[in-house]
Amino acid sequence: MNKNHFKRIGRTIATVAVGMSLVVGVTGVAVAGASPDRHVSAKSHDSQRDGRQARLERDRRHVRLQIEGVVNAVTSTSVTVQRSRITYSTLTITPTTTFFEGSTPVTAAALVVGEHVDITRLRSALTIAASITIAAPKAVVLTGNVTAVTSTSVSVEGSNNSSTTFTIAPTTTFFEGGKAVTSSALVVGERVVVTTSSASPTTASKISIKLATLAGTVTSVSGNVITITGGEGFTRTIDVSSATTYSEGGSATTLSSVIVGSKISADGIVSADQTALDALVITIAAPKAV
Repeated sequence: MNKNHFKRIGRTIATVAVGMSLVVGVTGVAVAGASPDRHVSAKSHDSQRDGRQARLERDRRHVRLQIEGVVNAVTSTSVTVQRSRITYSTLTITPTTTFFEGSTPVTAAALVVGEHVDITRLRSALTIAASITIAAPKAVVLTGNVTAVTSTSVSVEGSNNSSTTFTIAPTTTFFEGGKAVTSSALVVGERVVVTTSSASPTTASKISIKLATLAGTVTSVSGNVITITGGEGFTRTIDVSSATTYSEGGSATTLSSVIVGSKISADGIVSADQTALDALVITIAAPKAV
């Protein structure tokens, strides 16, 4: 009986030992397996961090450096630009900020409220203006008749019957029929095209005198007066002078080539009394081949 009892105790101890051995083995496997899992998790964390940094760097590279808008406020060290109805951006102006008007370099003094600008920001500091380009002034043109003229101003009546006075500056240029002339060519009654700029809309940068044209058949030539009849049957008077040039068939000629029956066209300025054309250029039609 004791022998059997000891046998049972031995089997029980053996079973417990085997069970403990299995538990230890499983635990060892679990512990052994935990280390690679922790290693994989760390690598995944590093990969995610690198991905975030790459995205941030990519976003930084693709950020829009240009800002366009209208200057709302400006000081020696900053400029505020209205980009939309409700969006404003203020940028810092530094000693290294460059300024342009169109493609022409200018100083910071050219930057004023109301101007349209295109600002390039520093990539490394998006609140600092690297360069500011001011939109070039647009040409403003008025066509009309001269109602008054002095050495420093000209008044022009436009199509709406309102008169506008422009300043004549030392830099104002004058043209008559495409030919450069002096300010003395500008007289009351002439039809002109006055060009100014949006930056200085009351100062004429260029004044072009438009030539009137008469064409018809010569009915008489008396001294410096040529009379023609136009296609509508109306009689017109053309006055010539030493300044008048003549051409026929593309070649230069003289007043003697203008004879009764000739077909001519005359470009010039309407006389002050509005009754004749002071011709600058007379073109004689070449005779038709028979």
